[in-house]
Amino acid sequence: MQIIVIGANHTTASVDVREKLSYREDEAREALRKFKDSRSMFETILVSTCNRTEVYTLTTSRKAAVDYICHVFASRAGLSVSEMQTHLYVYEGQAAARHAMKVAAGLDSIVVGETQILGQMKQAFALAQECGTVGSMLQKLFQQVVEVGKRVHTETSISKTPVSVAYAAVQLAKKIYGSSKARSALVLGAGSMAKLAAEHLASQFEGPLWIANRTFGRAVELAEAVGGKAIPWEDVETILSKVDIVLTATGAKDPVLSLAQVQRAQKQRRGQPQFIVDIGLPRNVETSVSQVKDVFLFDVDDLRGVIQANFEERAREAVVASELIEQSLTSFENWVTSLRMVPVISAVRAKGANIQRDVMHSLENKLPDLNDREKKLIAKHMMSIVNQLLKDPIEQMKEMGTMKKPSISPEGMASLFGVEAELSAVDTFSDVLPTHSMLEDFLSMWRGGESAPSTPAEELVAVAGMGSVRTRREC
Repeated sequence: MQIIVIGANHTTASVDVREKLSYREDEAREALRKFKDSRSMFETILVSTCNRTEVYTLTTSRKAAVDYICHVFASRAGLSVSEMQTHLYVYEGQAAARHAMKVAAGLDSIVVGETQILGQMKQAFALAQECGTVGSMLQKLFQQVVEVGKRVHTETSISKTPVSVAYAAVQLAKKIYGSSKARSALVLGAGSMAKLAAEHLASQFEGPLWIANRTFGRAVELAEAVGGKAIPWEDVETILSKVDIVLTATGAKDPVLSLAQVQRAQKQRRGQPQFIVDIGLPRNVETSVSQVKDVFLFDVDDLRGVIQANFEERAREAVVASELIEQSLTSFENWVTSLRMVPVISAVRAKGANIQRDVMHSLENKLPDLNDREKKLIAKHMMSIVNQLLKDPIEQMKEMGTMKKPSISPEGMASLFGVEAELSAVDTFSDVLPTHSMLEDFLSMWRGGESAPSTPAEELVAVAGMGSVRTRREC
């Protein structure tokens, strides 16, 4: 069993490919259902943003999982498998965990240190939990991922500079229009990216600012927040001819601004230049708009140059952020390593429970006059004795499980307690224990115990000291 991630991002795929790979929430739910049916993928989280689409999975076969996901992506993007492979990256084991942490911290974004991706990672995690595709392994990983993402943004100044795709778009508009601040603008959309863009536009320009969204109430909300004016969606074309700057950031699947609309607007503008920046994905503006005279159309990929100017400062803070990531990675590695003792601990506990049952059965035969209350009381105290005797040895086993070279190996510990456990060496981060089938076996061995867990995930949690497992429901 090992953790892998396979995906495409702004460094490996053009915006054309990325927009075809992007998933809306309803599509992500359906994809998770399909991934769940795969025989080689036990846990899965799908992360899809404007700049990346990635699948994190716990798998028994790296090749099978990679091939399957590659075929899914190729079909979605309308590419051959060989073409799709040129846009994909694959990380496994430690590299996969490190990559997830870098993504959450904003170190793998177009804009280094941007904070929006952390929220998107949390949403992807929550959706996978809701769909029942997250088990103990990816739950633990993403708990660490979210935690280190928060630490990076609170303990470094990497995200203090107001740099984002939306900020870069407004900076580009400033460069085009120079010192002239009396510029009017129209924002299409009312989501988080549109909100950022509207805030930056309001702070940098003094002309009228209009906000349009298909849900008018959300447009009103955003307009009130930035001192702009909300307009109904059907009035967009009327306003289009009056504005110098148009910024689109909707979640629409198809373009919301057509060539014909822009051409009609330009006729009324009589040669006045118009700046349109499309930061939506899929793209919100028909690409042919770039051919219209006096219209300057930019998309996410065109903003790289503006963003690059802010990299140096963030690069210095990225060094500190990387140190925090390595600390978190070490913590996760130690947790994974500790799992090698899980089979032994479970077998020892099962042996203790069996001894308690056998002795209790013998006692009941010798003392047939015991009533039910007395039997329950004796059984409870006998189990308490077993638990107290095993408490310290089990704590020692947990501690030794985190050591790279423990004084007693799992095999030695099993021999010491006279138990048989299904063991497999964990010499590298990629070798993850226990397997899901082993967890099922451990659960059956708990039967009869006083506080037996109810799910395999809870067994792992109880042994490895993770805390509680969130109850999940099917999508």
